[in-house]
Amino acid sequence: MKMHLALVVAAVFALSPLDGVAGEKQVVDVKELAGSWRGWVTAEMGDERATMNVQADGSYKASTTRGGMCQRL
Repeated sequence: MKMHLALVVAAVFALSPLDGVAGEKQVVDVKELAGSWRGWVTAEMGDERATMNVQADGSYKASTTRGGMCQRL
């Protein structure tokens, strides 16, 4: 029984995605952040998908699937 449980636990760890295991990177220039970013944000109503478009000058537009939006130009 213990061997069966150990195999199940090992299989779960082997097959589960490694979310949040990204390493840290020092940003030297804001141009390194330019591009389209997608991910999750935590809001009052719970977690939701978000998209952020960052320009080389540091300006950005961000929006969520529920329609929330912020921008800095």
